[in-house]
Amino acid sequence: MKKATLSFLTAKVDGFDFVIFEPKEHIQVSWKLEMYYEPDMIEFIHRNYKGGTFVDIGACIGNHTLAFSRVADRVVAFEPMPQVFIHLLSNIVLNKITNTIAYNIALGNKKGVERMVFVKGSAGGGEVRKNGNYSVPILRLDDFKLKNVTLIKIDVQEQEAQVLNGAKNTIKTNKPDIFIECNTTLDEVFTLEFLKEIDERYEQYPESFCPSPSYLFTTKKLDTFKRNIKYRRDKNDN
Repeated sequence: MKKATLSFLTAKVDGFDFVIFEPKEHIQVSWKLEMYYEPDMIEFIHRNYKGGTFVDIGACIGNHTLAFSRVADRVVAFEPMPQVFIHLLSNIVLNKITNTIAYNIALGNKKGVERMVFVKGSAGGGEVRKNGNYSVPILRLDDFKLKNVTLIKIDVQEQEAQVLNGAKNTIKTNKPDIFIECNTTLDEVFTLEFLKEIDERYEQYPESFCPSPSYLFTTKKLDTFKRNIKYRRDKNDN
């Protein structure tokens, strides 16, 4: 009997070895350049946060999850697409990260099963569709009863409102800072109004992060945050 071995490409980013399965996919292109994908958000988080539980909803292949593990006490990651989840686990295991747990499920505002389709060419291209070829279990973040949550990142392909609705108790109990993709002004308005109903102290940080774009909603005073040095994106640049 011969011993089987596996070989794959890796890229070094911030001391991590990231597995490269698709060299032309945009996240992995960033890794090959020895930088995080969405580096402005990562730098901002590394400069402003330390400790507590970080929740990565739409963890994809582990870019943010691994970056979060640098500064969080614990990271809880959620990624519903099976092939993407395997890539996520590969990066966690390869780097021997011990403060992170990952779940192969979707989050929303109900318990059940969703149909999803994987859009080729993007590791984060999983979308909820009625005719999807994957059956994915779905739970609410509130079902996990997480404690000491200091930060939540949500990037779930236009399902952000559903995730927020399923996280009301978690947000009410922990008052976490929330980084969430908002593709339109209406999305921004909805998110801020939703969070203010939970705690009127929530405000929107004035700068956007990432080309998507994503925004920070926080109960902290906005002038207490250290701004980025390398990466500066103003809302008007999008």
